Amino acid sequence: MGISGPPSEEMIQLRDRTDELDEAFAEGDEKKRGNKLKEAFKASLNYEMLKREDTVDHDWDPSSVMGRERIDAARRPRSLVVNISPEIAQQAINEFREEKQNHKYSEAANAVSDYAQGEINEHRWEAVAQRREKLNNRRKNLELNEEKLDSYQKNLDSQREAFEKKRKDGQRAQQQERLNEITGGLYKRHIGAVAGMPSSEMRKLRSAEASMEKALKKADGNVNDPEVAQKMKAAYLASLNYELEKRQGDAKEEWMPSTEMGKVRMDSARELRSFIAENHPELAEEANREFIEKNKGRSYEEAARTAASFTDKTITDNKERIKAEQARERAELARKQKALDRQKADQAGLDNDLKKTDKLDEISRGLNAVHRGGAAGAASSEMRSLRAANDDLKKALQTANGNVNDPSVLNAMLKAYKEGLNYEVQKREKMIPPTGSRKPRWAIHAFRLPASFDSL
Repeated sequence: MGISGPPSEEMIQLRDRTDELDEAFAEGDEKKRGNKLKEAFKASLNYEMLKREDTVDHDWDPSSVMGRERIDAARRPRSLVVNISPEIAQQAINEFREEKQNHKYSEAANAVSDYAQGEINEHRWEAVAQRREKLNNRRKNLELNEEKLDSYQKNLDSQREAFEKKRKDGQRAQQQERLNEITGGLYKRHIGAVAGMPSSEMRKLRSAEASMEKALKKADGNVNDPEVAQKMKAAYLASLNYELEKRQGDAKEEWMPSTEMGKVRMDSARELRSFIAENHPELAEEANREFIEKNKGRSYEEAARTAASFTDKTITDNKERIKAEQARERAELARKQKALDRQKADQAGLDNDLKKTDKLDEISRGLNAVHRGGAAGAASSEMRSLRAANDDLKKALQTANGNVNDPSVLNAMLKAYKEGLNYEVQKREKMIPPTGSRKPRWAIHAFRLPASFDSL
């Protein structure tokens, strides 16, 4: 094989740039390292260009074994730069193209640049594939988490519904039990003796309590029903009137009727007011104010105030309780509204994704455009490939309901993007610039991903 001669000047330059890059890495200077990366990349391009001379074949390699070893070694710095910073590699290619525009081996410079550009594109495609895999894994994890959350939410909702039903059933049972006790007390009779006729106030109280109980049954125990609230207020006022009539002006707080039946009935009348104040503290407070105002200036005014004060503590305690319950209900409604809003947003996002196929239709019209005033020639093989890739992407999007993270959509995107690049490269090589001052518009209908795909 013989002994090789001394290295060429361009090889010496490449070695020097590589050594300088090694020193920049050792020093840890980021700015200097960036400059040396670019210089090493350009030195590698320059070496290959001079070795190619007039050869522009994409897959060119030297004919000798040593030549191939040296060209492989010369291309390695480029791979290093691409892996570290594709942006610096792209700058180096752009600058190299411009610097070699008028060089005698400018065609070889373009061929080397295209070869290097392919390395960058391949690196980007690998990055896209890695990102796609990460997105798919993330999507799968999200789907699993969503399934778990949905399952958890369903169980929680089921438990909440069961608890709420049990609570309401318990409330209704307790409610009915208390009303039965109150009603029994209002109709109390002496054992072994016939009770006297009840007073008109007691008859009114019994009637008001019966109307309230009937309204509650009709509303299935819902104390917030407007008719129930109205009947409760009437029963509360009837109870106050009954106590005032029995007090006969006595304003002592510890007052009670003297007879056993009187005590039982009075306890029941007061228990009825407590029951109403527990469920509607503000309504009881309003009834107290109306009752006191009605008896203001009368001989029984102080007795009326004393009777009304019986439920003061019950009203105060239950105001806070009901306020807390209402806050919980508002929070639950807000949670449900948030879930509904999220569903609406998801649907809106899906609708927006489906519109991407409309953008692809626009692209298709551009790819299939014909010259005005005459029929266009047959499409080139690269244009047919690009059209087919665009159609495949559109079908993939439709099948995936517009989900741009679907694996089949990502594969179709990558293929369409590659075909778009290939079409433009082919046109740049083959297209003859038109005569006159007008500059060529390269690949005027070449495929471009919609803006919503730019991040891929």
